[in-house]
Amino acid sequence: MADITLPSLGESVTEGIITRWFKQVGDRVERDEPILEVSTDKVDSEMPSPAAGILMEILVPEGETAEVGARLGVIGDADGSAPAPTPQSEPKAEVKAAPAPKAAASSGAARVQSPLIRRMLAQHHVSVDHVTATGVGGRVTREDAIRAATQPKESGTPGVAHPPMSAHASLSVDVDFSHVERFVNTDATAFSFVARAVVLATAEHPWMNTSFDGFVVAGQPDVNLGIALSVGETLVAPVVQHAQRRSFSDLVAEIGAMTKRALAGDARVMDLLGGTVTLVPPTVEGITSAQAVVQPGQVAALAVGTITKRAWVIDPDGDALIAVRPIGTISVAIDDRAVRSDEAARYLARIKELLETRDWSKEQ
Repeated sequence: MADITLPSLGESVTEGIITRWFKQVGDRVERDEPILEVSTDKVDSEMPSPAAGILMEILVPEGETAEVGARLGVIGDADGSAPAPTPQSEPKAEVKAAPAPKAAASSGAARVQSPLIRRMLAQHHVSVDHVTATGVGGRVTREDAIRAATQPKESGTPGVAHPPMSAHASLSVDVDFSHVERFVNTDATAFSFVARAVVLATAEHPWMNTSFDGFVVAGQPDVNLGIALSVGETLVAPVVQHAQRRSFSDLVAEIGAMTKRALAGDARVMDLLGGTVTLVPPTVEGITSAQAVVQPGQVAALAVGTITKRAWVIDPDGDALIAVRPIGTISVAIDDRAVRSDEAARYLARIKELLETRDWSKEQ
């Protein structure tokens, strides 16, 4: 027997809505085959089956909400034997049904199942009674909350939605990508080398690879690199697990595969878990400098601007000269309650040094 449980889907996600079961009771399922789809305020993801066998029970039907860790279903042996009865002493996982919409005066609070959505509405003084819910079972989605927060108020002054952010400071540095461009090819872009340099520098600066809950700073054993992507109106950050253990080619391949899945709307639950530092790639051509936002639970996030040709002072033989070089700006934002700015400055300087001087031929 194997229980299907709802995994942790991120630092701020405590529950999800079961939007679709791909299998019905009695159907055969293979290990790692998509078995259901779960929706959270961050992403809609397919969950893989934890084992091969027969789907014996569906404990949380489509349209209902379950807490992280709740039992969603049971997979039995391939011979179809029924699951063992649950002892009466075992507490049953709490499952909250998404209620059907009622009158606004009595149903508003019940439609908001996410603490994140509650905080967003409270920050902008928006009553849930004034939100048009478009989610499954009358659920208020993140997009619904943003739409309500940005609608004109009765006074005629438009509201502006600002998602929750941690306190932060930022630093930036200009990098000469002339050295990197010698190794750019069809498989590895300049951003690939930035990602590799960030992983190497993060491994060398453990203070940049910690978690912070507002009170406790905890070191993390692995560099789990998140790549921030805009998918429609949602920002997701697929995570390369154990990035410091990977070769350059493996890192590039994994970033490419996860990016492809995320942009196609096929991100897997495990793609989005466990990030320790986040990197934002260039988004719009010509934007030479960008500012990342520190993700909840992390202490640092980096962003890369578009690499452009600029006048650059070089000193090849002791004589200062002006040359045209491909220059890109890399910035780092930190939660300055957990990391000192001087440590962040050394970290950023190390990334610059790696990009400009590392022997990348050994990484090919």
